[in-house]
Amino acid sequence: MSHTLYHYTIAIFGALLRDLPPFVPEDLAADFSDGFDRVRQVPGMSRDEIEEILVPKAIGLWPYRQAWHEWTENIGARFGRNFFLAHLPESLHERYKLFEAHGGTVHDLFSGPPLSFFSSDEISGINKAIMNSHLDIRVHARQAAHAASRALYEERLAYWRALLWAFEKGLEALRTYANGHLDDHPTLKREVNAFIRACEYGLTALGPFVSLLAVEKALEHFMGRKVEKVRAV
Repeated sequence: MSHTLYHYTIAIFGALLRDLPPFVPEDLAADFSDGFDRVRQVPGMSRDEIEEILVPKAIGLWPYRQAWHEWTENIGARFGRNFFLAHLPESLHERYKLFEAHGGTVHDLFSGPPLSFFSSDEISGINKAIMNSHLDIRVHARQAAHAASRALYEERLAYWRALLWAFEKGLEALRTYANGHLDDHPTLKREVNAFIRACEYGLTALGPFVSLLAVEKALEHFMGRKVEKVRAV
């Protein structure tokens, strides 16, 4: 594995470890942390070896990450404007009102600021307000998840856990099929394993997300591919 890929993989998993969402079980967090320390301490590990250790542990974090992302997005939608205005320099309030009058929103600024509206002198104050607003949103979201809205947050966690269970069920069916039925079709077996790994990457922030629908349809797809190959012989 190249030096660049090594650092990319380590950086992604390190970021996951440093920013654990609320309610991650202590044993899961400790297991992931121990695995991360292990790969950092063993020199010369390949990317495959690192992923063999850390991907299964990181997948377990997925429902907690999804629930937290959803939660902070909702908090941002509800309170983001108030937080932003509280941090925005007084000298920029009228300018921001004009931005809103032209159809701009705080959400626009948070998701990819159209800063061409603002002058170079104004951008610094806008950016600082955005950064401080994000901090406020996360603090408020964490407080709400642990206090008044805990039941609602745990309900969303249950939803994402159930979704992960469905992902894992689909991926396990693919593994069973590949290992039990494709030994005579090595190319197709590699395709199935590559699809499984792509799904795992999507669940661990190492790659693009693969939808549950795609996972659920994959077994039928690959079974059909096998039939086509047999007929072609």
